[in-house]
Amino acid sequence: MENFMDKAKDFYDDYKGIIFSIFFVMLGAFLMFLFFSYKQAQKEQELLEKQKAQALIKQKIEQKINFNKNLQKQIQESLNITADSYLVVDFETEKEYFYKNKNKKQPIASLTKIATSVVALENFLPDTEIQISKEHLKQTENNGLIAGEIFPIKKLLAFMMMVSSNDAAYAVSTSYENKREGFLKMMNLLANRIGMKSTLFFSESGLDLKRSNIAGSYSTVKDISLLVKYFYQNFPEFSKEFSVSNGRFCSKNLCHKTYNTNSLFGTTEVKTILTQKPPYVGPEKEPEIQIEKKPNFDFPILFSKTGYTNLAKQSLAIITEVKDRKIIIVVLGAKKGHRANDVKILTKAVEKYLKEEKK
Repeated sequence: MENFMDKAKDFYDDYKGIIFSIFFVMLGAFLMFLFFSYKQAQKEQELLEKQKAQALIKQKIEQKINFNKNLQKQIQESLNITADSYLVVDFETEKEYFYKNKNKKQPIASLTKIATSVVALENFLPDTEIQISKEHLKQTENNGLIAGEIFPIKKLLAFMMMVSSNDAAYAVSTSYENKREGFLKMMNLLANRIGMKSTLFFSESGLDLKRSNIAGSYSTVKDISLLVKYFYQNFPEFSKEFSVSNGRFCSKNLCHKTYNTNSLFGTTEVKTILTQKPPYVGPEKEPEIQIEKKPNFDFPILFSKTGYTNLAKQSLAIITEVKDRKIIIVVLGAKKGHRANDVKILTKAVEKYLKEEKK
């Protein structure tokens, strides 16, 4: 027995270094296994937490989207709009808040003049002057222009946009290299260039073509919103010259005092009866009436253009600001006398939506 123990001791003494090495290697391997197992478990836990967080975010986003969709649907169903088609769209994000028949192709009347202005501003030299001729004055309606007047191009365009002058539109188009056809071609090229896929211009004014059942121009509220955005992006300062309640536009010969065809720029007289409250001091007086002028529209108007023909009915396109958002509103085919009210209803609707959306 002693001999065996001695041999074991000798073996231990001879191989203890190896034994300890093996032990520490195995211990190290075990510790490494524990470490990497912990790290793997930690990664899996982190991944699980991340997936849970992403799922929660996704759920909240979906809930917000569903809330917004339901809110939009709820508001839209409550709208009482006379227009055949309309679109309310965010200027920056292009989010469409409310719409009806947004891709319906229909007559647009004098909204055509927005494209007329763009083509003129992009193709005429800034110092161009246009002389009004008797031929120019043969268009429908008389806005007060006189043959022989000479206008700087921008003044004539601003006059045209504010009062929707067909004479001015015709004068502009026929002054383009003396070829009206070339100007109309440029208008249709503009439409194609900015993505107005359902638009066709037959005239510079949008008037219904004579002795026919064909409109001067056809488009959609979607296309018109693209045109309005393009106009304001490129000519914001020029928009200020005609997107006001009234103006004074001077040729080299005389000046014209004008008022905007958009009734949203106007005011309405509000009468309030001021009754004498008891106890009366002295004889009872006749009630006094206080007359106050209130604006027809409670929001700023950055851009405005109206339109009307028998085929198109009433149309209106504006850019306004609601809750610090620039909003484009286009209505086509509104009942006579209702286009402004349609726009007011749509503006209030988007105000309500933006207010509820932030909650």
